[in-house]
Amino acid sequence: EAVKLKHEFGKDAMIVAGGTDVVPKMKRRQFNPKYLIFLRKLKELRGISKAKNHIRIGSAERLSDVARNQLVRKLFPAVCGAIDGIATVVIQNMGTVGGNLLLDTRCNYYDQNFFWRKSIEFCLKKDGCTCWVAPSSDKCLAVASSDLTPVLIALRSKVRLVSLKGERTVFLESVYNNDGANYLNIDKAEILSDIFVPTVETTCLYKKLRRRGAFDFPVLGIACSAMVNSGVRNLRFVLTGCGSKPVVVDFNERFKCFDQKAITAIQDKLYTAGKPMDNTDLNMTWRKHMIKIITKELLIKISNT
Repeated sequence: EAVKLKHEFGKDAMIVAGGTDVVPKMKRRQFNPKYLIFLRKLKELRGISKAKNHIRIGSAERLSDVARNQLVRKLFPAVCGAIDGIATVVIQNMGTVGGNLLLDTRCNYYDQNFFWRKSIEFCLKKDGCTCWVAPSSDKCLAVASSDLTPVLIALRSKVRLVSLKGERTVFLESVYNNDGANYLNIDKAEILSDIFVPTVETTCLYKKLRRRGAFDFPVLGIACSAMVNSGVRNLRFVLTGCGSKPVVVDFNERFKCFDQKAITAIQDKLYTAGKPMDNTDLNMTWRKHMIKIITKELLIKISNT
């Protein structure tokens, strides 16, 4: 029924489950849906279960329920840690996993109230034709700021998308576009129903940079995963807060240890890949510099596991 309604109303309808992002943006007139399709009580979108080679998490599961789930805590402590850093406990008790994965991109110009945005002329992301971050840019540079997304991408998670045409399962990183206005690479009639996290023995860490120690979006977040067994292999980094979609950097080589030469090479690659813009909190040059600092910290922690 929900899929049928989404297909029928198309762009005029928005999905809402927790409403922690949708409702405030409706108040600021960033979202102007004619219809809201409420998914919170759909039992098909709830639940956490274990299969042969993955954990399935329903997209409408509350963030706090996922963080408290003993199975998730045992297998994926980085997921619980990322959730603990999202906003406040109140938000965690309302927001859903699917909502955080499909979180709207953010920008200091876009996230002002309606009258402020109108006074300087609307931006490219909503009702205007100019990106005020970079006026010569032909695309919106609003920033991806989900905490859960980089961790689940680092763990090589997949998601199931359902529509009247059928369903498809894709890697989570393929869901995102490098365009702040059109940041989702999914059909308007599709609904995110499930997240599948592989149960491969993988070490995963997440470090979040923000001004305050609580309830702030990441101005830089780095997730790191690797298989640690007589060395380190399948090393993957995922950056958030550095572009309109998560930045994925894979290292195919096997590392016996992280000596200074290896650390420097990894730092340089991530430093080049991360491109913070001047449209969120804190100085963008300092945020880019912190990519190297956090990368080294994560590599040292992986070495000690």
